[in-house]
Amino acid sequence: MSAPSATQPAVEPLTDQQRAVLEIERIQWPATQATAQGPMISPHKRGVIFDSLGISETRYAMILNALLSNPAAEAYDPHLIHRLQWIRGACRQRTLGRRPV
Repeated sequence: MSAPSATQPAVEPLTDQQRAVLEIERIQWPATQATAQGPMISPHKRGVIFDSLGISETRYAMILNALLSNPAAEAYDPHLIHRLQWIRGACRQRTLGRRPV
């Protein structure tokens, strides 16, 4: 393994909380209705978030959104991160009235 160069900054490892968020996202949750603000989190998933992490739905969404542009998260589970990035892009496109590519 090579040391980070000046053009390649060191990647901070994921925290336990960040890994737990990704593990929750790996679970296939039942579909829920979408709102103008985006997809709703199912009551069961909301309970899992609070019970296992002790954080609000809003804080969870903030952590997840930051993880989608975190190189350490992509290295941890590239397939999951790419799927979530695609979903985020599709939601943004739907909000703007365009189809995702």
